[in-house]
Amino acid sequence: MREVEHAARLLLEGGYEIDVVFTSRLKRAIRSVWIILQELEEVYLPVFKSWRLNERMYGALTGLSKKETAEQLGSSIVQEWRGSLQSRPPALTPTHPFWPGKDRKYADLSSDQIPMTESLMDCMERTAPVWEDKIMYELRKGRNVMVVAHANTLRGLVKTIDGVSDEDIREVAIPTGIPIIYKFDENMKSIPPEGDRQTKSQIHMKGLFLEQPGLLKEALAREEEWSKQVPGYNPTMAKETSMTSLERSLFKLQAEREMNEWAGQFIDPDAPHEDDGNDGNEGKPMQWQDSIWAKGMNSVKSGEPFDPDTVDFHENKDMKHVDDLEDVPSENEVVANMVRNQPCITSFPSAYMIPGMGSVPVRRDAVIVIIRHGKTEHNKLGLFTGWEDAPLAREGVDEAREAGRLLKAHGFEFDVVYTSWLSRAIETAWHVIDEMDALWLPIVKT
Repeated sequence: MREVEHAARLLLEGGYEIDVVFTSRLKRAIRSVWIILQELEEVYLPVFKSWRLNERMYGALTGLSKKETAEQLGSSIVQEWRGSLQSRPPALTPTHPFWPGKDRKYADLSSDQIPMTESLMDCMERTAPVWEDKIMYELRKGRNVMVVAHANTLRGLVKTIDGVSDEDIREVAIPTGIPIIYKFDENMKSIPPEGDRQTKSQIHMKGLFLEQPGLLKEALAREEEWSKQVPGYNPTMAKETSMTSLERSLFKLQAEREMNEWAGQFIDPDAPHEDDGNDGNEGKPMQWQDSIWAKGMNSVKSGEPFDPDTVDFHENKDMKHVDDLEDVPSENEVVANMVRNQPCITSFPSAYMIPGMGSVPVRRDAVIVIIRHGKTEHNKLGLFTGWEDAPLAREGVDEAREAGRLLKAHGFEFDVVYTSWLSRAIETAWHVIDEMDALWLPIVKT
């Protein structure tokens, strides 16, 4: 949470303005988007949730302890599954509890689109269509695009954007919580940073890192000690009044930078750091990734940039404020989906036992549920609010979450959410669908 807040502040400091957001259908990415947009005070932005940006499918390894699996099967074979571009772990079966085909969030996918297992290359190639058909379309329209996703799907985008070879992509690391900025020319070729900014590039990439990786992570580990020694640190980080949101964010960024500088003296470059291996670096320690970072300083690889395939775009695809654009079906597709054998025949139930009522079935009626947003501080003070964008008060958050619990208890399942462009309504929608375990739902903001 602190890492993505910090990422938003780096974007604020750099003057970057976002027009549209792409993310996966996984909670950790969607919640990261929420935190960033709240910090930027731009929760009204359209957010498209695509399964193509989901993290790698680890097959039958899903949910298993990495350490215990390596002890039982041998570290060499586990490292091969984790680090090799082509090796796939053992596949799931449709009876496996983690098989995604049981989850309603993937009901729009055909059975062959839901992976049973994936290699790193499978995962990276899965991202190509969302780049070619969606992200490039927005960029050609002149919009600034933010992508919040996972280590391997982001490496897939980098591989496509910069034309990185299969061998060189092994040396590309995507750190957590650090924005990477790409700029493009009129032919959609990535433009490398110039001058001093080259020092914030990584080898094989033309993207600009807004901060060197590792600083915040080390600093957060020492924050408690720092807060005791530096007068005014805690009040700055906790301050919620007498500042605009922009001032508060930049003050926090300044305080974090001072903390980073202080914590830097304790970093031992030779000390190993744990690495979960999810970024495809074969489980190598973080010091190896740091060496890759250092190697990339002032040495961005030259060569002919990758020129993505041109895609024919149509104006009727320009639906700016509808989440998950790729999943808006035509009338023919709707009919086809009615007769197609969908993988979600037995979805995870949303209903559960209610005291005094017993088991509540999932409601299948075509209904519309209307919810007024939760309470704001303006409501509590009796102020006229209108288009003034007041966020939810603590009581409003509690009200929204209780609404979500009630809807889930009574068996409701939704397919789409409509809300306004005002924070109090959007945040209410977030909390309701969070309680219903339906963060993946498309949200239309108007």
